[in-house]
Amino acid sequence: MMVSISKIALILLVMLTMLALQLNGNERRLLSSKAQLKGSERRLLSTKSNASFFWPKVTVAITNRLTMKTLGLHCKDKHHDLGYHELKVGQTYIFAVTPKIIFKVTLYFCKFVWLHESHYFDIYVELRDGFCKDNICTWDIFARGPCKIRPTSRECFSWNKVPIEK
Repeated sequence: MMVSISKIALILLVMLTMLALQLNGNERRLLSSKAQLKGSERRLLSTKSNASFFWPKVTVAITNRLTMKTLGLHCKDKHHDLGYHELKVGQTYIFAVTPKIIFKVTLYFCKFVWLHESHYFDIYVELRDGFCKDNICTWDIFARGPCKIRPTSRECFSWNKVPIEK
């Protein structure tokens, strides 16, 4: 019995896709259970993910470090809207990103709001952030701007300059 290479490739692709869908569902349940583990900080988790079986994912964690203020945030990229979330001081919002690897064009931006202030920031830029430390990009949000947390330091950024609409 002779089977063509294209048929074998198609069968393998279908099997890998089914496995990826199954793993993605299990990962969401695992992440939901992990969301309860981090000390006294309550963690919020978006289960929306552009997860891929073939490429490694990067976790983006955003923590509210404003003094005595609730932080509203709304993150999205060109194809995925993660919705609006509110974080009390010390709370963390987590989502997963699948970098493009070859073209390095993955970009997620967030709008941050509190009291009478509103700011934008490109929270994940593949060329800037890559895979971060252990595939986790950790950000603390302060009134003066977001700070990327590194193992021994932090790098703070200014808010994006948003053009004035006419």
